[in-house]
Amino acid sequence: AHGWGRNLLVLPMEFKEQYEYCDNKGLSLPSGSGPARNFAFEHAKAAGYRWQWTIDDNITAFHYRTMGNGKTTAKCFKSDKANFLDVSCSFFDSFENVLMGGLEYGAFAFDDMQSLSFNKRIFSCNCRRTDMSFRWRGSYNEDVILSLDILKAGFCTILLKKFNCVKLATQKLKGGNTDTVYAHGTRSKSELVCRVHSDCVSASVRTIKRGAREHHKIDYAKIKANCTPKRREHYTLLKLGPING
Repeated sequence: AHGWGRNLLVLPMEFKEQYEYCDNKGLSLPSGSGPARNFAFEHAKAAGYRWQWTIDDNITAFHYRTMGNGKTTAKCFKSDKANFLDVSCSFFDSFENVLMGGLEYGAFAFDDMQSLSFNKRIFSCNCRRTDMSFRWRGSYNEDVILSLDILKAGFCTILLKKFNCVKLATQKLKGGNTDTVYAHGTRSKSELVCRVHSDCVSASVRTIKRGAREHHKIDYAKIKANCTPKRREHYTLLKLGPING
């Protein structure tokens, strides 16, 4: 595929067989992304990496948010010469109790002037610490489920806004999950996370251009009081290189 053949790994079937789907359907339905995400995590851990990125295939660009003349703009990282993924990872690692970080969607990165948010869900562009005990679970919304598993256990997450990613809307990119787990819409996706984390997630409706879509709403007030980020002492952060150098 695109000349990457020798770098591709085949997913061992046991990751599908042993996966926690959070329903009673198991392999009778498409398994979704979770088993492959757990395999990538275990592969990185076995290779000795402290952190591991999982990046969705429908992310089209990465941006650096800037301020100037009272306006916000987004400069595109045309390559990773700026080392922005490693810089992000270094920032996550500078906290003792942060187990997962990620980049906000570009569509939401300008909602306020904060450079980051603590203790929120991490979607689509996730960086996880490999010494954590938590694993992806759920046929759908495994990123929401994992984020809440981490927060409810008293650990922290970081969502970066200054660095952000441009992602196609769910079901826009053909193939993969669009043609399998989301073939009949996203209702089951929201129902599952509402059931797994019923104490802090409830059903909602999201208005979109085509009408309305069944969704979910997270009540962070019920969980984030237990999570206070703690910086490591004498930690040296990596510096960002030239954005488009």
